[in-house]
Amino acid sequence: MKKILFVHYGPFVLARGGGSKCDRQIMEIIAKDGHKCIVVIPNFGDDRDEAFAASKCNEEKGQASYDLIRVSNGCEKQGRLFRAECVKQIQTWRPDTIVVSGTDHGHIILKTVLSFQIPIIYMPRCTWDLCWGERLPYSHIGSVSLVRRCFKVYVHSDYMRNYLKNWFTVNAIKLNVPLPYADQLLKLPIRAKRCSTLVCGMVNPSLIKGVDILLELARSLPNVLFKVVPGWATTTTDLNKIAFLHNIELAESFANPCDFFEDIDILLVPSLWDEAFGCIAVESMLAGRPVLASSVGGLVEAKCGSRFLFEVNEIFHYERALDERGIPIPIVPKQDVEPWTKAITLLASDEHQYLEIAEESKLLARQYHNSCTLENIQNIIKI
Repeated sequence: MKKILFVHYGPFVLARGGGSKCDRQIMEIIAKDGHKCIVVIPNFGDDRDEAFAASKCNEEKGQASYDLIRVSNGCEKQGRLFRAECVKQIQTWRPDTIVVSGTDHGHIILKTVLSFQIPIIYMPRCTWDLCWGERLPYSHIGSVSLVRRCFKVYVHSDYMRNYLKNWFTVNAIKLNVPLPYADQLLKLPIRAKRCSTLVCGMVNPSLIKGVDILLELARSLPNVLFKVVPGWATTTTDLNKIAFLHNIELAESFANPCDFFEDIDILLVPSLWDEAFGCIAVESMLAGRPVLASSVGGLVEAKCGSRFLFEVNEIFHYERALDERGIPIPIVPKQDVEPWTKAITLLASDEHQYLEIAEESKLLARQYHNSCTLENIQNIIKI
């Protein structure tokens, strides 16, 4: 049994995106394998995932047992408080391995933990986390040497692995992470007898995630219902634009994706930035819901070879300002939504084609799910 310190600067709930979902799933699997784990996270005041709101999970209920330390949110002091807690845990607990993930602009947290003679496992969730390369809102050349000093680097796609190879000369390891609720999603029946109105779902409508494409599709397809779940990048401006359209309906955020996919026919993932992977696409396909997605970053891999990948004009530049969520404001190029419109129209009108693609999606996603073995996760902490 080893002592593992997980340093995760970001939300730690299943409802807050694929990166957080995968990071916590990795930690759970390692904890369930019998290792002693402490997780240090910032307290964003978001306890929507009730199973992990307590400081220690109950193993008797089938959950991993680990200590969860939430660092109080101190606004501008948050980074210092968080780093101080990490140092305290390292000095007093003396972990065998430290796993670092989350948003760490400038790699200040990574630099802090690297000052100790302990193996560091680094898991960047997206190219923004790396702070060096192309199409980023910020760059720090010092990040290159810090990432190179890590004992191992794990990523979720070949796209991210190639990015690290090209920009950091680091040989990262690709890791297929078993998705929570995958077995439940596989049991969801394909919506063979749909109501007369096609329902398109989308998660985290925002500028970087392609909210402009969503809005244009809703305008051009008034007889299609769009059900969207606001997420970590959705701003008040996005919500105000959505509110003007009668055929866009807001849905509650979810920890269990079955709650969302039970009510939709297809999923839209019109991202305009470099997605590291795209867990939501795999989840949709596991449920037998066809996915219409942008051909960007690791999202191509998340589609698992299924149909309906569309070229988009990607975001290359950002303003020197942050939005209300603290996210760099992108300069969004004009998009061509005609291919998206044609695909939705086809799936709405041709039941046979819809069923064929839904079954194909479920099969391909199942193959991906079968490649996600616990052994791959357990190997992370082998030194």
